[in-house]
Amino acid sequence: MELSSVLQLLFIICAFVFIIGLIRPGFVVFWSANKSRSSVLAVWGLATAILGITYFILTGSREDTRKSGFAPTEQRTYRG
Repeated sequence: MELSSVLQLLFIICAFVFIIGLIRPGFVVFWSANKSRSSVLAVWGLATAILGITYFILTGSREDTRKSGFAPTEQRTYRG
């Protein structure tokens, strides 16, 4: 399993938990005495944002190097 697949899966899980936490904060912030939407935003929102940014940075840097402009797009033969 590639790193991008793992990051994508973790991003989806964190986003799902974040949405659940906005509805029922006690389900996802069970370790804290402060079970509020702001604590859900601080923990799961930050985790979702970091994973999303990391995923898009890692997958966005894969450019097609064949379209760099240095390689000829077609070959022409000249007959003299």
